[in-house]
Amino acid sequence: MIKLKHAVERQNRAIVENAREPLCLRMGIQEASDDVNESERQVIWAMQETYGSAYLGCIQPNPVTQKIGLVKYEGQELHNFCCDFCIPHYNVDLERMIEQWNACGNPRFLSAIYKLISDLGGIVLVWS
Repeated sequence: MIKLKHAVERQNRAIVENAREPLCLRMGIQEASDDVNESERQVIWAMQETYGSAYLGCIQPNPVTQKIGLVKYEGQELHNFCCDFCIPHYNVDLERMIEQWNACGNPRFLSAIYKLISDLGGIVLVWS
């Protein structure tokens, strides 16, 4: 059983360790870090296990599907960059805010989206 708290701690550790690599000190998180990407998957699996459900969210169009909004995680393969965040339960307000952000690009919506993700107990994902 994956504990959500431990998965988030592992996520944070993987990101920090990756960012401390000598090249990354100047250029940011290294591309294609298996540790970082695996830690993101662990967060999603742990959220589903902890709450009984997890929803994957795309704020910008998904690079593969071009979809935005929320999709229920039902065991589908988790490709790198498949989502920007995950939340434990569906939220219509968040879905609406993402649609509004994509329609107008107003930064006010983006700030509100990230606040609501946090308020809902969601986790922002950092793929590499």
